[in-house]
Amino acid sequence: FLEEMIKAEKPIVVAVQGHAVGVGTTMLFHCDLVYVAEDARLTVPFIDLGVVPENASSMTMVDRLGHTRAFALFGLGEPLIGKDAAAWGLANAALPSGEVQPRARGAAQTLASKPAQSMRHTKKLMRETQALIARMNEEGAIFAERLKSPEAAAAFAAFLQRR
Repeated sequence: FLEEMIKAEKPIVVAVQGHAVGVGTTMLFHCDLVYVAEDARLTVPFIDLGVVPENASSMTMVDRLGHTRAFALFGLGEPLIGKDAAAWGLANAALPSGEVQPRARGAAQTLASKPAQSMRHTKKLMRETQALIARMNEEGAIFAERLKSPEAAAAFAAFLQRR
Protein backbone atom coordinates (compact mmCIF):
# COMPACT_ATOMS: atom_id res chain seq x y z
CA PHE A 1 0.00 0.00 0.00
CA LEU A 2 2.71 2.48 0.97
CA GLU A 3 4.77 1.80 -2.13
CA GLU A 4 1.64 2.20 -4.25
CA MET A 5 1.06 5.62 -2.68
CA ILE A 6 4.55 6.64 -3.78
CA LYS A 7 3.94 5.29 -7.30
CA ALA A 8 0.42 6.71 -7.64
CA GLU A 9 -0.05 8.60 -10.88
CA LYS A 10 -3.33 10.21 -9.91
CA PRO A 11 -3.42 12.94 -7.26
CA ILE A 12 -4.07 11.83 -3.70
CA VAL A 13 -6.23 14.19 -1.65
CA VAL A 14 -6.78 13.61 2.06
CA ALA A 15 -8.88 15.00 4.89
CA VAL A 16 -7.51 14.52 8.42
CA GLN A 17 -9.61 14.87 11.52
CA GLY A 18 -8.64 13.65 14.97
CA HIS A 19 -5.38 11.78 15.54
CA ALA A 20 -2.89 10.52 12.97
CA VAL A 21 -0.17 8.35 14.52
CA GLY A 22 2.96 6.93 12.86
CA VAL A 23 2.16 5.87 9.33
CA GLY A 24 -1.09 7.82 9.59
CA THR A 25 1.11 10.90 9.67
CA THR A 26 3.96 9.80 7.41
CA MET A 27 1.63 8.88 4.54
CA LEU A 28 0.54 12.51 4.41
CA PHE A 29 3.94 13.41 2.98
CA HIS A 30 3.09 11.32 -0.10
CA CYS A 31 -0.25 13.04 -0.64
CA ASP A 32 -0.73 15.86 -3.09
CA LEU A 33 -3.32 17.87 -1.19
CA VAL A 34 -3.80 17.65 2.58
CA TYR A 35 -6.59 19.30 4.54
CA VAL A 36 -6.55 18.98 8.32
CA ALA A 37 -8.78 19.94 11.19
CA GLU A 38 -7.30 22.82 13.17
CA ASP A 39 -7.17 20.60 16.26
CA ALA A 40 -5.90 17.44 14.52
CA ARG A 41 -2.92 15.81 16.28
CA LEU A 42 -0.19 14.29 14.13
CA THR A 43 2.51 12.21 15.85
CA VAL A 44 5.48 10.07 14.82
CA PRO A 45 6.49 8.11 17.96
CA PHE A 46 9.09 5.88 16.28
CA ILE A 47 12.04 6.74 18.52
CA ASP A 48 9.86 6.45 21.64
CA LEU A 49 9.00 2.91 20.49
CA GLY A 50 12.65 1.99 19.96
CA VAL A 51 12.35 1.85 16.17
CA VAL A 52 13.13 4.22 13.30
CA PRO A 53 10.97 6.25 10.91
CA GLU A 54 9.28 4.41 8.06
CA ASN A 55 7.57 5.12 4.74
CA ALA A 56 10.53 7.25 3.55
CA SER A 57 9.61 9.78 6.23
CA SER A 58 13.26 10.30 7.18
CA MET A 59 13.48 11.89 3.73
CA THR A 60 10.03 13.36 3.11
CA MET A 61 9.65 15.05 6.49
CA VAL A 62 13.06 16.69 6.19
CA ASP A 63 12.34 17.78 2.61
CA ARG A 64 8.99 19.31 3.52
CA LEU A 65 9.56 20.64 7.04
CA GLY A 66 13.31 21.13 7.27
CA HIS A 67 15.74 19.23 9.46
CA THR A 68 15.08 20.96 12.78
CA ARG A 69 11.30 20.64 12.66
CA ALA A 70 11.42 17.05 11.40
CA PHE A 71 13.98 16.08 14.02
CA ALA A 72 11.91 17.71 16.78
CA LEU A 73 8.86 15.69 15.73
CA PHE A 74 10.84 12.45 15.63
CA GLY A 75 13.08 13.13 18.62
CA LEU A 76 10.75 14.85 21.06
CA GLY A 77 7.69 12.88 20.02
CA GLU A 78 5.41 15.86 20.53
CA PRO A 79 2.27 16.18 18.43
CA LEU A 80 2.00 18.52 15.48
CA ILE A 81 -1.34 20.30 15.75
CA GLY A 82 -3.35 20.88 12.57
CA LYS A 83 -2.88 24.66 12.58
CA ASP A 84 0.89 24.20 12.75
CA ALA A 85 0.82 21.48 10.07
CA ALA A 86 -0.61 24.06 7.67
CA ALA A 87 1.77 26.80 8.80
CA TRP A 88 4.76 24.45 8.40
CA GLY A 89 3.77 23.33 4.89
CA LEU A 90 2.52 19.81 5.55
CA ALA A 91 -1.12 20.71 4.97
CA ASN A 92 -2.71 23.00 2.42
CA ALA A 93 -5.14 24.30 5.01
CA ALA A 94 -6.22 23.82 8.62
CA LEU A 95 -9.97 24.20 8.94
CA PRO A 96 -12.76 23.78 11.46
CA SER A 97 -13.49 20.07 11.70
CA GLY A 98 -16.79 20.21 9.81
CA GLU A 99 -15.19 21.93 6.81
CA VAL A 100 -12.30 19.50 6.26
CA GLN A 101 -14.04 16.78 4.27
CA PRO A 102 -16.08 19.10 2.04
CA ARG A 103 -12.94 21.10 1.21
CA ALA A 104 -10.96 17.97 0.35
CA ARG A 105 -13.81 16.60 -1.75
CA GLY A 106 -14.11 19.90 -3.63
CA ALA A 107 -10.38 19.94 -4.34
CA ALA A 108 -10.53 16.32 -5.57
CA GLN A 109 -13.41 17.19 -7.88
CA THR A 110 -11.50 20.16 -9.27
CA LEU A 111 -8.43 17.99 -9.92
CA ALA A 112 -10.59 15.34 -11.59
CA SER A 113 -11.89 17.94 -14.04
CA LYS A 114 -8.39 18.79 -15.30
CA PRO A 115 -6.64 17.16 -18.30
CA ALA A 116 -5.67 13.73 -16.94
CA GLN A 117 -2.44 13.17 -18.86
CA SER A 118 -1.09 16.61 -18.01
CA MET A 119 -1.93 15.96 -14.36
CA ARG A 120 -0.19 12.57 -14.42
CA HIS A 121 2.95 13.89 -16.08
CA THR A 122 3.15 16.90 -13.78
CA LYS A 123 2.86 14.75 -10.68
CA LYS A 124 5.51 12.35 -11.99
CA LEU A 125 7.92 15.22 -12.69
CA MET A 126 7.48 16.49 -9.13
CA ARG A 127 8.47 13.21 -7.41
CA GLU A 128 11.67 11.23 -7.06
CA THR A 129 9.81 7.91 -6.97
CA GLN A 130 12.84 5.61 -7.06
CA ALA A 131 14.66 7.58 -4.33
CA LEU A 132 11.57 7.42 -2.11
CA ILE A 133 11.17 3.67 -2.61
CA ALA A 134 14.88 3.11 -1.94
CA ARG A 135 14.66 5.10 1.31
CA MET A 136 11.50 3.28 2.35
CA ASN A 137 13.27 -0.07 1.82
CA GLU A 138 16.32 1.11 3.78
CA GLU A 139 14.13 2.29 6.66
CA GLY A 140 12.16 -0.98 6.53
CA ALA A 141 15.28 -3.08 6.98
CA ILE A 142 16.45 -1.02 9.97
CA PHE A 143 12.90 -0.93 11.39
CA ALA A 144 12.67 -4.75 11.26
CA GLU A 145 16.06 -5.03 12.95
CA ARG A 146 15.08 -2.53 15.64
CA LEU A 147 11.87 -4.45 16.40
CA LYS A 148 14.09 -7.22 17.79
CA SER A 149 16.07 -4.83 20.02
CA PRO A 150 15.82 -4.65 23.83
CA GLU A 151 14.86 -0.96 23.50
CA ALA A 152 11.87 -1.77 21.33
CA ALA A 153 10.83 -4.66 23.57
CA ALA A 154 10.89 -2.37 26.60
CA ALA A 155 9.03 0.41 24.79
CA PHE A 156 6.29 -1.92 23.55
CA ALA A 157 5.96 -3.55 26.97
CA ALA A 158 5.57 -0.12 28.56
CA PHE A 159 3.00 0.85 25.95
CA LEU A 160 1.00 -2.33 26.57
CA GLN A 161 1.13 -1.66 30.31
CA ARG A 162 0.08 1.93 29.58
CA ARG A 163 3.18 3.46 31.18
